[in-house]
Amino acid sequence: MRTLVVVPCGAKKIWSEQPSLGAVRAAEAYVGVPFRVNRAYAEVVGDAWVILSAKYGFLAPDELLDGPYEVTFPFAGLALGYSLQVTKAATAAEQPSPR
Repeated sequence: MRTLVVVPCGAKKIWSEQPSLGAVRAAEAYVGVPFRVNRAYAEVVGDAWVILSAKYGFLAPDELLDGPYEVTFPFAGLALGYSLQVTKAATAAEQPSPR
């Protein structure tokens, strides 16, 4: 079984530190500590990982994002809730169905 890890985006983005920077890879756009910790976990534990962006939805780490932008989830728990729902759905989909 392969593991896909969903990493919630972060409120702090690279454009807050470098406002003139143009498009960047999604993996480099979010620079806050929570995102960096979750990304490190995803890279160690997962076979693949995606970012759950409040603006764009699911993103591959290599997708280019234009910036700056300031869209966040209404509260931090919302992104985590979405991530958990996706993880449960993916796990359930991989389970053999009872006969």
